[in-house]
Amino acid sequence: MLHSPRFVTSMVVLLLVALLPLATQPPAAHAASVGIRWGWYVTYDSKSFDSLSANIGNLDIVSPWYYKLDGNGNIVGSAQANVDNLLRANHVKILPMVQNLVGHQGFHTLIADPARRDALIDKLYGLVIDGNYDGINVDFESLLPTDAALYTDFATRLASRLHAQHKLITMDLAAKSQDGGSFAGVYDYAALGEILDYAAIMAYDEHYSGGNPGPIASLGWVSSIAAYTNSRIVPAKVVWGIDLYGLDWNKTTHAQASPVHYNQVQNLQQQYGGQEGFADRYKSPWMTYIDSDGNQHEVWYENAASINAKLDAIQQYNFSGIAMWRLGDEDPALWPLLSHDGGGGGGSNGCAPIPAFPSTTERVYFAQTGHSLGGRFLRYWQQHGGLAIYGYPLSEEHIEISPTDGRAYTVQYFERNRFEYHPENQPPYDVLLGLLGAQTLGDNFAPPHDPVPNSNTQHYFPETQHVLQGGFLNYWQVYGGLAQFGYPLTDEIAEVNPTDGRTYTVQYFERARFENHPENQPPNDVLLGLLGVDSVRAICQ
Repeated sequence: MLHSPRFVTSMVVLLLVALLPLATQPPAAHAASVGIRWGWYVTYDSKSFDSLSANIGNLDIVSPWYYKLDGNGNIVGSAQANVDNLLRANHVKILPMVQNLVGHQGFHTLIADPARRDALIDKLYGLVIDGNYDGINVDFESLLPTDAALYTDFATRLASRLHAQHKLITMDLAAKSQDGGSFAGVYDYAALGEILDYAAIMAYDEHYSGGNPGPIASLGWVSSIAAYTNSRIVPAKVVWGIDLYGLDWNKTTHAQASPVHYNQVQNLQQQYGGQEGFADRYKSPWMTYIDSDGNQHEVWYENAASINAKLDAIQQYNFSGIAMWRLGDEDPALWPLLSHDGGGGGGSNGCAPIPAFPSTTERVYFAQTGHSLGGRFLRYWQQHGGLAIYGYPLSEEHIEISPTDGRAYTVQYFERNRFEYHPENQPPYDVLLGLLGAQTLGDNFAPPHDPVPNSNTQHYFPETQHVLQGGFLNYWQVYGGLAQFGYPLTDEIAEVNPTDGRTYTVQYFERARFENHPENQPPNDVLLGLLGVDSVRAICQ
């Protein structure tokens, strides 16, 4: 047998002894809750409805884009009864968005004339009352900065009417980090903050379709806007606008950038290849590629990791929640982060123990480690061997960048592995074990094995040129095979356990390490190595 220089990690009993004091310490503070989950729904894209339907359980407010304000002061457009019914059935507040088709001087004429201003207020008020909505979301943009006082007066009058009927008034405010400004100057943050129920800060378009390539909302830019907002508006009235879209700049033709959603970016990467990465300075993913016409492209977009970083940055201000533009553009891995069932919230590596709570069928608390297990991960854990196979949870669910492919996934660490949520796969393969075996081996490649004939007691894998046999083969087959553990990366080898000084037979796979423990009775004579423990030490320092 080959003798590896690698050591087996501590045995599970000793691990639990080490972990028990952790659970008895005062729990560290949880990452701040996301708070209100607000989404904008658009009528012109079926993906928006698909996202709304799939994720409605994690939304508190939805603003459907039903209505527009034309240059004559008329409200045009119509509601979708199926959407309103869906929202009401799920007890989601409906704040229809009204967007202006006329700006600058044209809009000035509407609010500078008291009669036309009051007529507009009547129409907006009537829209809310007649539709039996919970309030309104006013999205008037491209306004003259010199109209700040007129716009504040307009908001005051509309708020007075709506508040008399216990309806909400919300407005979308362009992002800024100081008073004034040509585009955002019309929004007097301090004055509007006194009037509105919620101010949705549109903290995106740092780089826009008509400008140069760059992140849609870099972390530093977002942080400066958050600090300014906090100095002007009480946090309870702030809902932080999050962009879910991306922009694709053609650097050859210099045409205006095209909007792209998350799945389009993945499709472009598959179609053209190119390079991709995550700019840590900006906390933003990017991609470059050359299209079929030879044009060079640069894409900046958002994924769950970039959004998680923004939530982490703003949570110190205790804003009321987030508003997402727009449903249908998002990375699917965002939703576990925003889940109401305790699966996420506000940016965390999941290491901190949480306060104890009574376990339910949907979420279980483990006093041994101070962590919980729920949702899809709980079902997978229960269905695939539970404590005996994976051990106790060592973290909460959290978003993590995979060291294997650089993508963001919802993950949770256990003593013996890491669960990863892959929504692109159909169940049961939407939960996969992390590639901890491959990560642990690193560049320590094992010599290939000569081919052998397959039988009931041995199997040769030409993909990795290794043999799986005996008890390890039986365990691999019984507990999930290729989908669960991946291909073998070594043959059986010997490793010395530093705890007891004994030599054990082990075998590495892409997603696990098998260990033979002859001191145990079958089927417990084969155990998964404690690869999760080793990994958690690295992320929870």
